[in-house]
Amino acid sequence: MRTHSSLRAALSIVALALVASTAGAALVTWNLNPSNLNQSLGSTSHTYTVDGFSITAHGFDGNAMPATLYYKAEIPNSGASEVGLGLLDSPAHELNSGIGNFIQFDLSSIIAAGFLDGQVAVSSLQSGESYEIFGSNTLGVLGTQLGGPINGIAADEQFVNIPDFGNFDFISIIAATGDVLPFALSANMPAIPEIGGLSAAFVLLAFFGVVMATRKIGARYNT
Repeated sequence: MRTHSSLRAALSIVALALVASTAGAALVTWNLNPSNLNQSLGSTSHTYTVDGFSITAHGFDGNAMPATLYYKAEIPNSGASEVGLGLLDSPAHELNSGIGNFIQFDLSSIIAAGFLDGQVAVSSLQSGESYEIFGSNTLGVLGTQLGGPINGIAADEQFVNIPDFGNFDFISIIAATGDVLPFALSANMPAIPEIGGLSAAFVLLAFFGVVMATRKIGARYNT
């Protein structure tokens, strides 16, 4: 009876160690103008990496041709900030509804990694200005409208959910009215199993207990 109790106790410790070794999900945020610069990026695409996870921004003009990206950081008197990622050759270096240009984000790597609950924030939202969210699986193609129009100063730099996140490799932001700037994207990293020092010690202790209990059972039936 004592041997069976030892075995049950050891198995219980193993189960507890495995449960304790699971880490929770963590939010990762990609700031699209992390240093608050005012300058051209000199390229039509740019990769942002945070905690080892990357997304890539691509600029497009109104004809869906590659367009050079631009960092913009201004605080006008309108009440809405103008900080984010725009385009070099667009009026005020922002996405403009009169032109139909857009910035598309390649999220394929984080989607493949199992990220969830994607969100986007847009700045330079003043009265009468708005933006829309599109999803596509083809670079340079807007695809399907997923959200918007989202408008008003109250929505400036506020994160909103990306509908159907995970079903499209590319997410695009386009101005529906006025001009706007993509500000940031975020998503939840999936929970991953990990074994820290304390959990590892529990596992080793449990393993030792199972081995000893097994030896006792064997000795009992061999005598």
